[in-house]
Amino acid sequence: MLKSGNYKIVHELPPPVMDGRFISLDVETYGMTDGKLHRPNGTFACVSILIEGDDTVYQVLEEDWVEKALNMLGGTWVFHNALFDLRQLRRYAEIEPRFIWDTMLVSQSLYGGLYMHHGLKHLVRRDLNELMPKQERENFKTATVMTDEMKIYAAEDVIKTLKLAIGQRDEFEDSPELKTYLTIDEPCIFPILDMPGARIDTVRWEKMLGDFVENAKTLQDELGINVKSPAQVRAFLSDQGVHVKSTARDVLEEIEGDNPTISLILEARRFRDAVSKYGYKWIEKHVELDGYAYAGYNISQAKTGRMSCANPNFQNIPSRHMPEYREMFIASPGHSYLVWDVSQQEIRIMAWESKDTELLRAIDADEDLHLTAARGVFNDPSLTKKDGEKRSIGKAINLGLQYGLTEFGLAKQLNVTVEQAAKFILKYFNRFKGVFNWLGWSQQQAAQKGFVRTAGGRRFFVNTYTKNWKNNAINSPIQGGAADFTKMWVRRVWEACQFAKIPFLLVLIVHDEIVMDVPNDMVEVYTTIIKNAFDETAATLYPGVKFVVEGGQGDNWRVQHGN
Repeated sequence: MLKSGNYKIVHELPPPVMDGRFISLDVETYGMTDGKLHRPNGTFACVSILIEGDDTVYQVLEEDWVEKALNMLGGTWVFHNALFDLRQLRRYAEIEPRFIWDTMLVSQSLYGGLYMHHGLKHLVRRDLNELMPKQERENFKTATVMTDEMKIYAAEDVIKTLKLAIGQRDEFEDSPELKTYLTIDEPCIFPILDMPGARIDTVRWEKMLGDFVENAKTLQDELGINVKSPAQVRAFLSDQGVHVKSTARDVLEEIEGDNPTISLILEARRFRDAVSKYGYKWIEKHVELDGYAYAGYNISQAKTGRMSCANPNFQNIPSRHMPEYREMFIASPGHSYLVWDVSQQEIRIMAWESKDTELLRAIDADEDLHLTAARGVFNDPSLTKKDGEKRSIGKAINLGLQYGLTEFGLAKQLNVTVEQAAKFILKYFNRFKGVFNWLGWSQQQAAQKGFVRTAGGRRFFVNTYTKNWKNNAINSPIQGGAADFTKMWVRRVWEACQFAKIPFLLVLIVHDEIVMDVPNDMVEVYTTIIKNAFDETAATLYPGVKFVVEGGQGDNWRVQHGN
């Protein structure tokens, strides 16, 4: 009989479990494709199962046994990276939505900002003080039969995962630290699993790439330099009397102003970068035979709790400078895209956090919050959107303060003197005293406690020995709160679709924006669901503050918004 430490490894179905014990599960698959781990592929190797209180690892080595085995398991299912294992298991069995304990997600929820890595081997080393070699994993890429070494390796995964889960539960069971996992992160697991792909217009995409190649060549020929060569760009600008230490994009954008030469350089680079990052290889790698691309979303990958996305990363699709790419994401036949995003979300969160009376008043009055800021900075209540330059200053301060904006940073951004920038910020704080007080209070909390929290209770550790700690103390509750908002909103949309017994058709999540691909004759139904879910989320997380969602409808992702 095979053993791993004190645990037996048997090729049997597990016994029925009807109580609430933890049950650790792990799927192994032969021949999976790197970069496609979020897409079920490869062939079945085994499912390992370990029940809390048992000393036997049950390994299911036959694909047809999987559904029978899962049907015997009540209790609380435990995974490390549940999205991966559940995607695989759903190839072999119908799995009804249920509560999941994901040791990776729990760790991310508990220790945001404290630890960089939450992989299984990292948690095993940190929490169990053990090493977990992973060399055997490579054998699954080429094998077709489980060796004894591979069986022991698979058993070790469920053994270690169960130990981690029990440790997490016992330490935090009655603690508020688990709140964000239980109420925000875990409820997103099945919605993410149920997301369909996004349809891509590959014919137009390829034509657009051809145009971009020509545009880049035309601009480079006009300039007479290779715009991707720092040496050539620096020498070219120097000949024109513009001296720069770096030719990085952000440096050139800061000095671009009305300089047409720098604008041409940046534009040529954008075309070349687009062809490189989102060219023919992107289509070949990510668009499947059905014409759809399926992203691998991570529920809480970033340290602020934001969702991330990979293979492909839809959140990085060019939008501001190259909105044409969004036109390539098209509705399914007989469908329309519903595109919804939150208006000035982070400022509304800052208003809730700071309880600033002037900001709250402006929100209640449905004012443009950047214009409100400009009116405060210039002490001129008559300003309108036509005063675009002054509004842009209000916007720069509104958004910049969330990232620790200083008078030096503002001066550089607005191309004004440091003295002028300091006056702008001082006048802003004179009008919005609650914001000023909250910024200091949040930094004080970080210094005293070592962490800050979002409105939903998510805790972010702040390392006060780093130079950016004050910025992190301010930004984490705001950006993290926005991330919590999106996840709760997505979950509520999913629940409403489940209740109405209609498909969950959310195809894109880009921070504060969600996109659905819905039948034309059900646009009104899904619109009502989205708006109601949004209002319920706002009332739950930020009671008393009016949040506004703007929606648009069209045949592709690039649609105009309107309330």
